[in-house]
Amino acid sequence: MLTVEFAKSPPYFHVDANKKREIASLIRSYMINGGRLPASRLHLLQFLLASLCYHRETLNSKLHPKNQFRSSVFFNSIPPEIIKLAEVRLLWESEPGFTPTWSAYSYFHHGEPGAFEKKGC
Repeated sequence: MLTVEFAKSPPYFHVDANKKREIASLIRSYMINGGRLPASRLHLLQFLLASLCYHRETLNSKLHPKNQFRSSVFFNSIPPEIIKLAEVRLLWESEPGFTPTWSAYSYFHHGEPGAFEKKGC
């Protein structure tokens, strides 16, 4: 069943142009030949980094202490100020002018279209 959690965006960095350049520079520094990284791959790696930042606490608690991923530069060398920038949003929080209808909202919260109307909410 769909929930409101399903409507969240993947983790991403909602930052100004200067911070975007700083994040891109950080990613390039983590890679061999990072200066020659194609823009499409850089874009994908920005989402990867945002996801790692956003889910960092969960990963720290769930990964085995000897998991090889823990030794990755993408996992253990992310500056704390970058970690704090990753976020997720509901679609209607991130798209100006978009709001869910009551019917869609009630479906997400109660599992059936029109549940608010039926319950008199």
